[in-house]
Amino acid sequence: SFGINGSTEWEEKMHEEFGCEVFAFDPTSKLPRDVAPGVTFHEIGLQGDEVDVSKTHSHQYDALDASKLLTLGEIIDQMGHTGRKIDVLRLDCEGCEWGVLKQLACSGESELVEQLMVEMHFQKNLGLSTDEDILTAADAIACLEREHWGVASMEVSGCGPADAQYHELALKIIRGPFFLLYVTMKRLPEEQQVWHGYPNHATSYAHIVSNVANNVLPEYETYDVYPTKEKD
Repeated sequence: SFGINGSTEWEEKMHEEFGCEVFAFDPTSKLPRDVAPGVTFHEIGLQGDEVDVSKTHSHQYDALDASKLLTLGEIIDQMGHTGRKIDVLRLDCEGCEWGVLKQLACSGESELVEQLMVEMHFQKNLGLSTDEDILTAADAIACLEREHWGVASMEVSGCGPADAQYHELALKIIRGPFFLLYVTMKRLPEEQQVWHGYPNHATSYAHIVSNVANNVLPEYETYDVYPTKEKD
């Protein structure tokens, strides 16, 4: 779980309810290593592909110390967890998510993850400030589709007014002036189409951005990807 901001409520619940061994990360929190039963804390932040997370942060927080940022692969190696499955990878990392998702999905490493929970940011100071950043996000979406990650749930939230500055292409996607999106994803069977409205991975990413610039907006569709009939 990346980006706990001093709170381990969700992490503790995952251990209590499901017996998960939980690892919590945040470069801005000062917590003991054994922070709660079943929860181990590391004062480390996540660095994604092509995104300098030391320069992306909300106006509510200070800039991150670059020396505390590692890629997911580096963290896995450092912890001796190479080849180990991740049941749930939770990202609330203030702009690192697009680079991390691209690195995971486009490399095929997402096969090690069973489920993704991501807070997606679209603001300039949270990872989408340039054309290159937009293309990184487009790469991430296209590779997630190729790897057959489907949306299990989606919840709209909001950012603070100080953070509500957007790249012109991001303005074509967001649904409001303070737009944040909480998304849970799970891999779908190969025969099932994933995100309607996005081209498949063979389409050039420049075409994705061109569509967005011309106000051809993606249409999201969610799926019941869980075997149980009970829904929370």
